[in-house]
Amino acid sequence: MSEHDSETFARFARRFRAIEGEIGDPPPPGWSAGGNPSRLGSRSLLPATAVIALALMLAVLSPFLAGRNGPLPSASGSTTGGGAATPSAPASSPSPSPSPSESGLVSLDPLTAPEELPGPCLNHTTVFDRARTTIEQDAAISSIVVIGTITQIGEAQWNTTDGRAPEGPDIEPSQVLRLFRVKVESVVKGTAPSVVTAWIPGGQIGCHGFAMGGFADAQVGGRYVFFLNETPPRNGISGVSGAWQTWSIEEDSVMTSFEGSMPIDVFIERASGDR
Repeated sequence: MSEHDSETFARFARRFRAIEGEIGDPPPPGWSAGGNPSRLGSRSLLPATAVIALALMLAVLSPFLAGRNGPLPSASGSTTGGGAATPSAPASSPSPSPSPSESGLVSLDPLTAPEELPGPCLNHTTVFDRARTTIEQDAAISSIVVIGTITQIGEAQWNTTDGRAPEGPDIEPSQVLRLFRVKVESVVKGTAPSVVTAWIPGGQIGCHGFAMGGFADAQVGGRYVFFLNETPPRNGISGVSGAWQTWSIEEDSVMTSFEGSMPIDVFIERASGDR
């Protein structure tokens, strides 16, 4: 220890002895600040003595704890080589990053704006009619069956390899598609990640509307049963599944195609083949 250190510690010892003499003995049990016995006043003043001593110790030893190269930088600035304080750069807030489950997923919107058709503006509708099937049969011909909520829906695009409008006078709703994102609540059949990207036919391009009968009116925030197959659209988008059937869910009941409203637990039991 240097001469400077010895002098500092001696000064600290003298201060501590002076304070210790002024405090005196601790009060008897039951003493309170108002002079009346109280459970709250039964604590000794020794902790207070320790706090004062610790504060003095830190005040005296702070130059040694911080090193001998000068004072510590203040909270509002940093010390430069010349000793002048410069404002510290504000801490940059972290930029939002995509959820690990959604990073790397295909974009929902078309890469280029789809070609619009000339007028007159029309609504194109195709009736989707098929043979009556059971829930068990619908699940059997599906690769994946999931229950989930739509979180995003992309803009409509042509189901063509070049993104242009198909040729010919009669354009069908099956030639238009939309991509959408599903936050999966439960997997009824197959294997699926926590976030699924799928496509459905139909949508709005320009002033022309395209609708395929048999598909629920997909809405962001809506809860549905999705029957999916690994059928990419004809425009070559990969990493998406085809939703060949969607059933809406309201108040824990599934609106089936042929059997009306059904409790969701009954649907899961039948679609998963557990019964």
